[in-house]
Amino acid sequence: MMGHEPEDATSHRVASLAKKLRSKKYRDSYLSSHTRMFLANQIASMRGEMSQKEFGELLGKPQPIVSRLQNPDYGKYTLQTLLDISSKLDVALIVRFVDYPTFMTFTNDFSDEALRPSTFDPAQLDYLAAAPTTFHAQSGAAGEMTPTIVTGYGAFAGSTGNMSVGLHSVTSLPYAAIGRINNG
Repeated sequence: MMGHEPEDATSHRVASLAKKLRSKKYRDSYLSSHTRMFLANQIASMRGEMSQKEFGELLGKPQPIVSRLQNPDYGKYTLQTLLDISSKLDVALIVRFVDYPTFMTFTNDFSDEALRPSTFDPAQLDYLAAAPTTFHAQSGAAGEMTPTIVTGYGAFAGSTGNMSVGLHSVTSLPYAAIGRINNG
């Protein structure tokens, strides 16, 4: 079929999923299964070429625990276990309640880049502190999606979402509002 534009499979999948997510039962099931699958895949990806035994030694966990952590059907991760893994691998961990569009945005990417965060590198923090930063956010109440863009230099301060240090424009954002950060 020459001259026909290829259809965007991702947009069809998202549209189909959006319809299904209207059901509370489906939302609960999707959140649970997708979170388990994502964490299991991410742990397996971070293990890389190491055996489960070698990875377990790095984490300070026996091999059977590593096997369970990589099993999407397991799903009994404790916050402390995730924090321990984060510390041993020297990567950050984000745990927060968000709206479903934010959840879908953050968990839709199964690329190596998304599954294998780089370990701590002070040069990245130096770059973040010096580079112009644009925060793209979705804010609003009761499901209202209002785009908010905050631009500036340096890190943001405070835990209230008030962006106040070294920024060109300052906007107060709700806790779950920050969608993604673009540097450059």
